[in-house]
Amino acid sequence: MTDGLLQPARFSVVAMNRFIAVCTGIFLIWVSQAFAVPVGLHVYAAPQPAPVLEVADRANKVHRIEDYRGRVVVVNFWASWCAPCKKELPSLLAMNKTYSDAGLVVLAVSLDDSWEAVSAGLGQHESAFVSLLDMKQDASVRWGAIGVPTAFVLDKKGRIRLRIVGGYDWDDADLRSRIEDLLEQDTKRP
Repeated sequence: MTDGLLQPARFSVVAMNRFIAVCTGIFLIWVSQAFAVPVGLHVYAAPQPAPVLEVADRANKVHRIEDYRGRVVVVNFWASWCAPCKKELPSLLAMNKTYSDAGLVVLAVSLDDSWEAVSAGLGQHESAFVSLLDMKQDASVRWGAIGVPTAFVLDKKGRIRLRIVGGYDWDDADLRSRIEDLLEQDTKRP
């Protein structure tokens, strides 16, 4: 019997996940400011190997970077509560629509705590991308996504060529030109 004694607080898993997500977001903002991570487009002088990506979609199918060899891949880490993510969504959708037939695929990796949040964040556009849920944020840590949105553009060999930190206009002429160059590259070229 616990008369007069304090009862332990009961937290739902959803509330705890949201708390952890908020704390992680605050920490990531602090880290990005503390280590002066540049916001915007970063072009790698030499292609970088992509970290492991194993994230499930709504049907619980696990997606890996290797599954997309031969295609240019945008790995976009985002969250439904992220205002810059919402702001860049229309231009990311437009870019995806323009280049998907040419071999571009967008992996929209949500850091939310549920598929309901993913659906709320993408709305009617959820099926426009390969929507994935990184609830434990294992993939985002492995990829070094120190805030959302953070995107990585991979060439047809699965190597990182571009990193975009913060909300970005995917209609930017320089970015589009670089993506077109990657789409035109032959996988046999170095």
